[in-house]
Order: sequence, then C-alpha cells, then structure tokens
Amino acid sequence: MVASRLATDNLRLGRIVIGDAVNAVEDARQAWRRAAESANAEFVQIELFCSDEATHRNRVESRESDIENLELPDWPLVEARHYEPWKNIDLVMDTAQTDIETASRQIIDLVNARLERRVV
Repeated sequence: MVASRLATDNLRLGRIVIGDAVNAVEDARQAWRRAAESANAEFVQIELFCSDEATHRNRVESRESDIENLELPDWPLVEARHYEPWKNIDLVMDTAQTDIETASRQIIDLVNARLERRVV
C-alpha cells in the first residue's frame, strides 16, 4: 500500500513511476493499475521472465540485498510461489533470450510511444 500511494503521489506530480516488483498475483498488479488510473496517468504493464531454469536459479541464489535485514527468497521459495497469469499485458520479455541493452530499448520505445499517443 505504501508503494502504491507513493506511486500515485508521484504520478500526480507528472513523474514517471516504475514499479519494479515481483507481482505474481493479479491483485498486486491491480494496485499499480489503480494508482495510474487515480492519477490519470498512462499505465504500461511489462512482464519479465527467465525461461532458462539454471540461469534463473543462479540469479536468485547469487543476488544480494542492499536493504539491511531484508531476507531474499531462496530457490525453493521462488519455485513454490503462487503465480497467476497476466492479463492485458503490453510487453512480455524473456530475460534469458534478451540482453539488457535490447530489453531497455524495447521498454523505452514502448513507453515513449504510449506517452506520445496520450499527448496527441
């Protein structure tokens, strides 16, 4: 709820907000959508996933938190997480098949196109 409120406030100020989070269930995604709607802001939904299990597992097991006392989920917790398929998605990207530069460019192009369409 805090992240949603911060997003709404910043959107109302005309800022671009990126909600970078694991939103495995539709309710979590709806909160971001409602934040954009309440601020009359454009909403772009992008799903990133990793099709290569070994790469995904390595990313999970090797990451470090920069937040004191935050315990990141281990691989068994990631595997056990409940996941609901996304609805009305704008872009789906496989991070095992796309390098960071290409992914960044595709996301920026999509967001810019959406913002330009809104202004017209």
